Amino acid sequence: MAVTANSIVTPQTPNRGIVRFVGTTDALATLKSLYVAGANGSKVLGACAVNAGATAHLVTLMVVNATTAYQANAISVAASAGNNGTVTPVSLMAAAVWPGLPVDSNGNPYLFLNSGDTLQAEYATAQLTTEILSLLCVASDF
Repeated sequence: MAVTANSIVTPQTPNRGIVRFVGTTDALATLKSLYVAGANGSKVLGACAVNAGATAHLVTLMVVNATTAYQANAISVAASAGNNGTVTPVSLMAAAVWPGLPVDSNGNPYLFLNSGDTLQAEYATAQLTTEILSLLCVASDF
């Protein structure tokens, strides 16, 4: 019997996604795209939020497929998280805030996006005019 070599497919194109919600410019509960999956799908390796403001925010992540948004998680982002050197940025994919994600061989959680999927975010607490809430994700496209 012949043995066939295993042909593993790994992500090919490192990438990142960024989005920010600015003061009173961005309305509450309005989805903004954080990452759009590549033509052959993508692997999101991590995501974090930085809050340059005095208001804590609830950030909701959604996986949008076609025109349907599926809530994936809602995470509280403390005031000044990642902005003042005292409060650290908030991991949006840590096991403590998003249990159930698969983990890689190093124990790091990840999320697969199918071709056509978009990872989107919204926030639910009104911001002051000068506040900025920034989200960053690191991903690779297949």
